[in-house]
Amino acid sequence: MRNVLICLGLLYSCFAVLKVNAQDKSFVLNYTVDQNSISEQGAFIKKIPLKHNTTPIVRLKNIATRVVETVPEGVTLSNSFEPDVLAGTERKKNFAYIVIPAYRRTGDHIEILQSCDIEVLENEPVLLGNTAQRPAAVRNSVLATGTWYKIAVPSRGIFKIDYNFLQNIGVQPGSINPANIRLYGNGGTVLPERADSNQPDDLIENAILVSASGSTFGPNDYILFYANGPVLWEKDSVGQSFTHINNWYENYSYYFLNFDLGPGKRIATESARKVEGKTTIPVTSFNDYRIYDVDSFNVGGIGKVWWSNKMSPVGNSLEQNFDFKLGTVTSPVTLDAVVGNKSDNNGNTMRLYVNNDLKHTFSLKSQGEQIMTTDKVDLTFSAGDHVNIRLRYTPNG
Repeated sequence: MRNVLICLGLLYSCFAVLKVNAQDKSFVLNYTVDQNSISEQGAFIKKIPLKHNTTPIVRLKNIATRVVETVPEGVTLSNSFEPDVLAGTERKKNFAYIVIPAYRRTGDHIEILQSCDIEVLENEPVLLGNTAQRPAAVRNSVLATGTWYKIAVPSRGIFKIDYNFLQNIGVQPGSINPANIRLYGNGGTVLPERADSNQPDDLIENAILVSASGSTFGPNDYILFYANGPVLWEKDSVGQSFTHINNWYENYSYYFLNFDLGPGKRIATESARKVEGKTTIPVTSFNDYRIYDVDSFNVGGIGKVWWSNKMSPVGNSLEQNFDFKLGTVTSPVTLDAVVGNKSDNNGNTMRLYVNNDLKHTFSLKSQGEQIMTTDKVDLTFSAGDHVNIRLRYTPNG
């Protein structure tokens, strides 16, 4: 039984007081926020001078907030006020942009930033010849030795490698010692854009389950492993939902098999743990999701926003259908839908039907000087094991 989410993808200016310590390596900005200067993305941006051409460490202290009912359209809520920092040089002077979210969700309410102290800590630049302070890097990739087989994974889930699969990729299964089976991979989702994110610089060995009874891989033996797939899914505990990010650069995740580097990692077996005095807990329902978000075309040929299906009076249908098989559903279904419009006229509409029942009408204006206009909706409704989503576009002119 399932609880299902369907995803359908079609600068503050502030008063500041500057305090500089005696060593000129850290300082504090005391801010009183001008709420009328929030950017359309829901953030404020402050440019500060730096002594060194390095990215500083920025911490927020003495945060004061106010509870609000809603946020402006187009603002993505954050769970914290953690800032982004971008350092640069302009006319031989070092500086940094500090970008801080104006809104955050805390528990069951939304807060807007009123004031805060921003502590900026600058680090002395590291000389290129001083290797002692640089992090140790992998000198040789694990792929430098041994024989390797690359496997493409299209989606998230548990995958099985059996005797026939190994034969099909050119391996003689009978020559494999099951204890020496190794699997490497780093997940395959899109990498963070922050340059200071902590990412491995080589492939990581994954723990796998190997079902084999002897010292050679037989016809009834198999390997099981878990893979993320190319789409990054995250749980939104506050919003009681799931969010996803497509990998804009690749449609598959890749894993690497090896049989000649010695014993590999295995999934450990753990004894049953008691929860509320019980070792067996029946599970009768779980949360699940379905998505249609295909990167088919990019409006304007710029940026990372891609769209799935195109509707036009010329050469394309003005109606699109999407079918979702959900299985046994035990609670209402939540639908997230995003649509876009590129038109010189106002008064365009997009009607959304669920199983032939009209649920929402989008009013889409002219894009004006923008590349396009967009709109989105969140709906909740009761449904069975099959849901048909139909979109009908009616242009004005």
